[in-house]
Amino acid sequence: MEQISVNSLKTAKVSTAGPGATLFEVAEVMVANRYSCVLIEAEGCPLGILTERDVVGLLLKTQVDARLLERPV
Repeated sequence: MEQISVNSLKTAKVSTAGPGATLFEVAEVMVANRYSCVLIEAEGCPLGILTERDVVGLLLKTQVDARLLERPV
């Protein structure tokens, strides 16, 4: 079987947000760019990844409380 490197599969364009960005701001970027996740970083260091699954899980857990969309991620 042929070996495939992860470098050949990676996405070249990555969207990032700072830890102070709101969920609404990050969700807008995700929808506008058709991204399923956004890298959360501070000073060039990755802190984590916010995924569609994270957003949907939060909305279900909180019964879609719109105020959460304005809180920092």
